[in-house]
Amino acid sequence: MRRNCILALLLALPVASHAQSAPIAVTTDTLEYCQHLAGVAAQHRKPPLEARRLAEEGSELCLQGAIRPGIARLRRALVLMRTPRRAVAGPP
Repeated sequence: MRRNCILALLLALPVASHAQSAPIAVTTDTLEYCQHLAGVAAQHRKPPLEARRLAEEGSELCLQGAIRPGIARLRRALVLMRTPRRAVAGPP
């Protein structure tokens, strides 16, 4: 009897619907995905120097056939581009 009550309570709880959330993008390690990431990186107007360097390295690695390392660098570049820059304090 107690087990039936617990089951009834669990069934009555609201269930989070994943259908309402944004769809999950499934990616593969392909040259096309590399090019997509490079295109996103290229849209930034004034990326930090390190981000620009990583994006260039990533694109070059992808073109050379090193897809996974290229994607890794491109993703890191995008993270740096999306992170707000801190103001560098000058000498007092």
